Amino acid sequence: MELIEKKLSELIPYANNPRKNDGAVDAVVESIKQCGYISPIVIDENNRILGGHQRVKALIANGETEATVKRAIGLTERQKDEFVIRDNVQNGDWDKDILANSWNLD
Repeated sequence: MELIEKKLSELIPYANNPRKNDGAVDAVVESIKQCGYISPIVIDENNRILGGHQRVKALIANGETEATVKRAIGLTERQKDEFVIRDNVQNGDWDKDILANSWNLD
């Protein structure tokens, strides 16, 4: 992993992100206003967001254009899929159809 500065406009949402909770963005916006930007956004080598979709949306809503992100290097697609799920186990709602039809982590 490496910490780098990235333009938020360069970050790409994870296509099969099973988390669905755009309603959480307002709460994240408020959290960032009150506590600052604490939890990192995690991306892969291709600028695809692995963790922090809501944080990206909240930062953009707050008028930010760049953020320090953690770039994970060398993960397999399976490891990336697993990270996306593990990063969200405590928060948000899930799109059960995407989980059932697109994710097989046996």
